[in-house]
Amino acid sequence: MLKCLARHFSTDVLGHYFSPMDISIFLKRSPWHEKDENTVPPSALFHDVAFYRGEEDFDWNGVKLAFFNVLEDRNSNYNKGCGEAGDSLRDKLYYLTKWDLPSGWADLGVVEPGETVEDTYFAVRSICEGLIKKQIVPVIVGGSQDITYANYLAYEKLEQTINLVTIDARLDFATSHDDQSSQGYLNKIVLHRPNYLFNYSNLGHQRYLTDPDLLTLVEKMYFDA
Repeated sequence: MLKCLARHFSTDVLGHYFSPMDISIFLKRSPWHEKDENTVPPSALFHDVAFYRGEEDFDWNGVKLAFFNVLEDRNSNYNKGCGEAGDSLRDKLYYLTKWDLPSGWADLGVVEPGETVEDTYFAVRSICEGLIKKQIVPVIVGGSQDITYANYLAYEKLEQTINLVTIDARLDFATSHDDQSSQGYLNKIVLHRPNYLFNYSNLGHQRYLTDPDLLTLVEKMYFDA
């Protein structure tokens, strides 16, 4: 599941919050970080990707998108193994043909599960926060959908409202406040204080999978489904 958040910002705000951060403590290399470049066709996107191996050896100039995957699915409902999606994506993506202009694409590697799910959230939040301060879009692959909450938390210190869009057959609001699963993570976002969510929209919900009361709730909160 790919997760992406958009926010309203100005260059001045981002410049004010910019600060270098060593995110390497949260990451390990993927097999593609050690790939022999001679085994991949010269025209492949792989050759246009900047592979992050630590702050000392990495140049952030020109990076626009930063990809990493998360091996976390302990809060997944009916989707165990979703944390393994990252390398499956790399195996297909990096053989595609690169384009004429530089991609601006960086591969940061892998976030392994922490001792607790909250530890994993902290790692994802910290990485995304560091990227956002550099005006780089984080692209997160793998992990259960509750990782979206960690992505959301990365915007907290910027003190700016954001918009959230999901593409999902379900509306992932929980019926219980204790539900921390991938099908209840939206409660944590909506109820988070301070609240900096300006609008939430879901695309593609299936009526036969959606409680009518949830649609009423979404309407009352002036969100869109």
